Amino acid sequence: MFEAVGFKYYDDYFTAIDRLLEPGGAMFLQTIWMNEERFPAYRRQPDFIQRYIFPGSELASLAEIRRSLTRATGLEVVDVDEIGAHYAATLAAWRRAFLGNVERVRRLGFPESFIRMWDYYLAYCEGGFAEGYIGDAQILLAKAVSTGPARRAVSNEAASGGAASQHISHS
Repeated sequence: MFEAVGFKYYDDYFTAIDRLLEPGGAMFLQTIWMNEERFPAYRRQPDFIQRYIFPGSELASLAEIRRSLTRATGLEVVDVDEIGAHYAATLAAWRRAFLGNVERVRRLGFPESFIRMWDYYLAYCEGGFAEGYIGDAQILLAKAVSTGPARRAVSNEAASGGAASQHISHS
């Protein structure tokens, strides 16, 4: 749901998370993000998804998330895994399933324009993830308590290479 928060509310969102987490607590955030080089242009003009699929949504900026965390909270980024390639495969499977059931969709009364729009949406997103234009980050945040039990468990897991997805950064 982070895509519904919007860039201008990052500080409010993370301030609330920081306030609600107990010392040593952790939060897991999964969000779809826009390539940082393209993010400024993306913010200037709504894309297909913002117009037709999720009006009012805004893909995240990982750099802006980090800036907000530094500016507004005591939360630390413990781990970030990029799972966009996996999400591309998921979208391909969703598209195959959707197209494999298109007669059922028609019987439900959905017009051809709906079917074309969802086919395009699923293909558009699959391509975006496959090419790295957009990504899907799983971010583990922890309350800034260096010895908290959640932090120790996560650090031990990260140190042992426990994540199966592509690891993109450690703080």
